[in-house]
Amino acid sequence: MGEDEGSSQKISLRELDSIAEKLLSHNLTLTALELHTELVEKGYELPRLRDYFSNPMHFEKDMLIVPESKELVKSTSVSTFDSLDFARLSDEEVMRDGDDRIAVLEFELRKSKETINALRKSLTSESNTFSARKPDTCNSSIEFKPYEIKALNFLINEHLLSNNYKLTAITFADEIPDQDLEDWDDVGLNTSKPVSLLDMYHKFTKQIFHETSHKSVETDFCNDVAEVNTKLLHSFVNADTLSNNCEIENENDTLKERIIELEKELAAMKEFDLKYLENSNGLNIVEVEDVAKDINSFGDEPSLPASYTNVIKNLTTSFMKKSSDIDLSLSLNLDDIDMVKVLGSSLPNIVPNVLLVKRDELIPLLLYTLVLHPDSSSRDNLVSLLFNLIKKPTNIEQRVPIMKAFEKYAKQFGSQRVESELLPQCWEQINNKYSERRLLVIETCSVLIPYIAPELVSSLVLSMLSQMIEDPVAENRIAVVKTLSMLLCYVNDVNKFLQLFDLIKSLLGDEIESVATISKQMLLPCFSVWCLEYGLLIKLITNFINILKDVLSEATSTRISNLSRTIINESKFLLFAQCVEICVPFLFINVLQTSPFANRHHEPHVYHDSDFSRFPRATLPSQNVLYIASNTSLLAWQIMTFDEYFKETNCPYWEIVHWVSSNFVPKLVEILVTLDVNFVGCVNCMSTLFYTICHVFGRPFTHSKIIPYFKNVLEFDEEKFNDEYFKQPNIFSGSVVPIFATGILTAFSEPEDKEELSNMLKEMILMYSLFNVPLNSLRATFIALLSNSSYHDLLIDVIFMGAVHSNSSVKVTTTYLLELFVKTTSEVVLSSKILPAIITISGDSNNEVKIACLAVFGSILMNCNHPGINEKIQMHLESFILESLANDTLRLELVNIFTRILSSVSEKFRELFIAPQLLNWSNTTDMSNDFALALFEAFSALSCAELRERTVIDFLLPGLRAIKPELSKLGSDHLEIIVSLIRDTESKYNINSDKVTNETAANSKTESKFLSKIKNLTK
Repeated sequence: MGEDEGSSQKISLRELDSIAEKLLSHNLTLTALELHTELVEKGYELPRLRDYFSNPMHFEKDMLIVPESKELVKSTSVSTFDSLDFARLSDEEVMRDGDDRIAVLEFELRKSKETINALRKSLTSESNTFSARKPDTCNSSIEFKPYEIKALNFLINEHLLSNNYKLTAITFADEIPDQDLEDWDDVGLNTSKPVSLLDMYHKFTKQIFHETSHKSVETDFCNDVAEVNTKLLHSFVNADTLSNNCEIENENDTLKERIIELEKELAAMKEFDLKYLENSNGLNIVEVEDVAKDINSFGDEPSLPASYTNVIKNLTTSFMKKSSDIDLSLSLNLDDIDMVKVLGSSLPNIVPNVLLVKRDELIPLLLYTLVLHPDSSSRDNLVSLLFNLIKKPTNIEQRVPIMKAFEKYAKQFGSQRVESELLPQCWEQINNKYSERRLLVIETCSVLIPYIAPELVSSLVLSMLSQMIEDPVAENRIAVVKTLSMLLCYVNDVNKFLQLFDLIKSLLGDEIESVATISKQMLLPCFSVWCLEYGLLIKLITNFINILKDVLSEATSTRISNLSRTIINESKFLLFAQCVEICVPFLFINVLQTSPFANRHHEPHVYHDSDFSRFPRATLPSQNVLYIASNTSLLAWQIMTFDEYFKETNCPYWEIVHWVSSNFVPKLVEILVTLDVNFVGCVNCMSTLFYTICHVFGRPFTHSKIIPYFKNVLEFDEEKFNDEYFKQPNIFSGSVVPIFATGILTAFSEPEDKEELSNMLKEMILMYSLFNVPLNSLRATFIALLSNSSYHDLLIDVIFMGAVHSNSSVKVTTTYLLELFVKTTSEVVLSSKILPAIITISGDSNNEVKIACLAVFGSILMNCNHPGINEKIQMHLESFILESLANDTLRLELVNIFTRILSSVSEKFRELFIAPQLLNWSNTTDMSNDFALALFEAFSALSCAELRERTVIDFLLPGLRAIKPELSKLGSDHLEIIVSLIRDTESKYNINSDKVTNETAANSKTESKFLSKIKNLTK
């Protein structure tokens, strides 16, 4: 297989080399350069092209010194109607009568034929001349010196500025930061500034064609002659093509065809002019058709699906519908140029004297003048005047008319005028001190993007918006987010991925909540669709996953340096986990689009809304994946076929499915292993992510690929389970178990799914119990499941399995889990199911089991005041008290439980059951230090509760005095504390020591009654 691929690659390169040879032999240098660039970007390189373009000899000519001719050959670059520079051509020329243009073209056609014949003769003579030259002249290698490069840079920049290529000049200057392109002295030559590039070119052509070329071309529509000139110049350098007269004859035929095409395009331009500039009664004109759904003929096709692009456009430019429409339609009279010039010079003086509230009524007049004015500098002034029509356009009603005017202008003249006249004004305004003006710039960009060339959209416009994301005003930042969403619909440069990703990442984490929210709901889905269209979605998701890993790796390092606490950036983790979740539906669409059945013929499929219920509910239309589907019926059929496909046991993979099952899911599991369950918000977020994955990809895929993978991860391995294993983050201490239960096994509600969940929980209880695994992860699983009442019955059945198990460790684990049910179940369930289970477990003779049961009894007493339940628990506590007479550990745990529940139980239970028992234990002889301290804590808690005076006199103060001698043995500090507590209690209730002494007999009587009651219960 590998050999076949290698041979096909060699064959491909061989073919490409022959193509390159053909291009170079025909002097198609630019095409060859494009081929060379694309091959290098893809990792290939043809030696022929590399050697050719690395040799400067192919691009430099010796200047011939010959007398100057008075006649010039005007030559311009080859152009078609689509590339005509409307900013350079005057509107007067564009709107000249069509018949006159055709007549001029016919004249130029004759002149071109004569020129071609003369040039062909010249070519033959020059061929002979060139053959006599020394061969080393062509083969000499020429190296550019630093001052030569600087001089060329200066001349190129000067040429761009003099011809009004402002944006290109700005980009050129940015790429050469180490030179002042406007200062000739910076070149470092002690010579005066040379002539312009155009003068050099004219001089060069005059020298070469001095003997043969004395004809000039007077209009800009004869650009094809320049193509012949260029090819002749290449012919003087390339000796291999000098004798190829047949090829020149073909070029002559091509030139004739090109001129015929120009005639057709001229007729089309005339038709366009008449359509949009139809003569009528002044400024009361017919509305130009609104192109809300169709792509404008001057604009570029969007890079995203048209339906999705329309959704983003509606979300981004919704403000355009909030203001009453102003009649900006145009009917232009071709004879009004003089009047337009007067308006152009007068409007800048008129506008400042018009009231602000009435200035919007000047917009049609400004636009009329702007469209018709023949002078580019005057148009620049008018554009600036329109931009600055209102000093602070606070209301949307003030901004919309201005933006509508720009939109009409863009529709009228397309990208050339937008790029040369409107965008420079936007660039100048991005740092305006008024936030309203900056907002106008942002919103204007969103309106103009469909009419800008994709190259400028992904460079200049993106650069402008990147600078404005730091705007201090929240409204402006939100507008930037929406405009970036619109921009993504027209970016076709995949090399912008990292720049766009960093930009979106910063906006997702914006400190202003509203900005971060709109970025997550609108910009990120739009970016996901863009990545989907250009095959970058996997890269996007992988970047998000890597960020999640980085967050947890920082937490792990914190754990090492500070063993007491682990800290992670929870907000960052939640944000990017949600980003992965947003990408999941688009990942599923990618899976369907690349599936083996994607292009398979199918019968019309009747679908229902339920067929798309697997997709998350969209907050904004930008999150709805149905907008990127070319055919909703086809999408429904693909989903159905996908589910059927994975119901088969041995279905073959395709690339993207293989990535999901063997890369995407495992990487997420790696995150779960290191994610501490104590970060509840992060665990819940990851659970939602896996729930979305399972729900979107469907039940068959989940049972076929995801569930088996998790079972394999959680499979028991006795060799791996040791003390060292559980000291590190592992599958049982991390979040794997909670996510498997709550995010995957609960994604579907079929009986088989619930049975799968039940079996998994029973296995986990046994495994955690038998191997003494810490219960944090298992407890987190039950807490999450208990939040959904529909799983209560299932969980209770799982618990009863542990309650009747013969192993004491299983019973202890079950008891700890039962405590979680107390706060989440009703009193009926508590009385009928939970309490019987804990009573059953409490009958075990194992001391550890009994201690675990005490914690559950305490939780029930704290959270339930039902008399029947409390009486049952009191009876079992009394039996535990009798057992504690011979069990110090159980007795100590009883005291701790009473201390914990004292403040929460009923007054009756506290004063008639707990207080007497504490007094009884305080009279114990030979008590341990731990027991004495536990009793002191219990009496301290009792003193903080609301007690009757009789309870204080009969139980609290006698108990404190009884344990006073034991505490004095622990040190003077403890003695001072208990003496202070006794004094404060007596002061609080106005009790003196004599009164307490007189009640001693009553205390003894009460104790006797309590002990006799316990004895009667045990008979």
